[in-house]
Amino acid sequence: MLGLGTPTNGDSTISGTFTAPWGASTLSFWYKMTCPDTVTYDWATATLLDNTVGGAPSTALQRTCVSNAWTQVTLGVIAGHNYTLSLTSHDDNYGADPTFTLFDDVVVSSSATPLGRKSLCFPGRSVYALGKVRAATFSPDDQHLWVVDETPDQRVRLSRIGFDGFMDEVTSWSNSGVYDLAALTLDHDGSVLVTQAKSNASAFVTGRVQLDTNQVPTLTARYSVSRQLMSAPMVTPTGYAFVTTPTTLPSPASVQRVNALPSYSGTCSALSETF
Repeated sequence: MLGLGTPTNGDSTISGTFTAPWGASTLSFWYKMTCPDTVTYDWATATLLDNTVGGAPSTALQRTCVSNAWTQVTLGVIAGHNYTLSLTSHDDNYGADPTFTLFDDVVVSSSATPLGRKSLCFPGRSVYALGKVRAATFSPDDQHLWVVDETPDQRVRLSRIGFDGFMDEVTSWSNSGVYDLAALTLDHDGSVLVTQAKSNASAFVTGRVQLDTNQVPTLTARYSVSRQLMSAPMVTPTGYAFVTTPTTLPSPASVQRVNALPSYSGTCSALSETF
């Protein structure tokens, strides 16, 4: 409760800071206000500041003066971003019409379809065993570890491991036997570039895997060249760089620069194909 049943002077505010967890997409809260005055003098309001991006806070609840039933407010958040939510009830201290506001049930949740969550290390939960790990990289934006591994049933799997000890299986595709090397690189927007290559041949494929708002993975870009890849692809400020050689060593290596990866719309199974 912000404000009192007796007059108060000015703002009564409470605020809290949190980091939206992986999969989070919405913030919601409920409020119930008693405001016998007008919005010129008394009001309730709420703001949400994205500390990760900075700048001015967004308005979650416009200034309002009502005597209402419990009402829910919902707005979007981005997983991995740090936020400060501020809730305010304002009273002008006039004795005849004290204003106060009740706030409750502040919840960060996901409207997305959950991925295949399995426990890695907590007792009493199903064990999720990693197979032969091909590649891994850490994403500071959402504090998860991306992993590519080979499963016992001859599939290549892309997963993410959180600090909570759970693994989310993002997607998997058939192990065609064409590729025996893999690399993971974070793209400019936080999505991941999955690269598969042959260790002793001139072929590799790089695909960008993105999750939509329902956490469904899609291959949105694909790049393949008939050259031997010498190291993991690099994301540069202006595009991408691939260190390649036309055949096997000792042929000289060169850097292939690409401003943008070719767009592609399809399933991640295309990462097992040759082009």
